Amino acid sequence: MHSISHTGADRRRHERLAVTRPCKIYHAGSARYLSGYTRDLSASGALLEIDSPRPVNPDDILDVLVAWNDRALLHERDQIPARVTRVLRTDSPRQFVAVAFSQVQHAAIRAAA
Repeated sequence: MHSISHTGADRRRHERLAVTRPCKIYHAGSARYLSGYTRDLSASGALLEIDSPRPVNPDDILDVLVAWNDRALLHERDQIPARVTRVLRTDSPRQFVAVAFSQVQHAAIRAAA
């Protein structure tokens, strides 16, 4: 079992859906791509499970690219700019990161449904 520590606050503005899709996350602070999965999604944000020991912190800027279909490649136009609002660290290299999208993403919710 993994222990989880909480950082930040929970401020939901839109209904969340449980959605598990592969994603890539561009972390501007390290100029690196991280791999992960969405765990839930709303029009204003998401909870991401990131498979990386590289720390992500509240207020970090990310670009989230979600694989909504079976396309092998994700394109720059698929990027969703976001800001980290909360980090749930585990005792493994995995971390759970809550993000707020820079703009409301109604199309993302339609793709997830």
